Amino acid sequence: MPPLDTDWPTLDELSLRYLHRVIEHAKGNKTRAAEMLGIDRRTVSRILAKVERGKTPTMQTSSRK
Repeated sequence: MPPLDTDWPTLDELSLRYLHRVIEHAKGNKTRAAEMLGIDRRTVSRILAKVERGKTPTMQTSSRK
């Protein structure tokens, strides 16, 4: 991974990198990673599923009414 001073990732890319680092810190435990991030475990699964399908997930929240 290139250093940030030479790399200008999007906010979504940074969020995804951060998610991967948290999962790594949690030793692969996605439930624990979700707890650390304050998000639902299913959100972690959805983000990772999009990545596996070759899509770039957006970290923006939807405004459901």
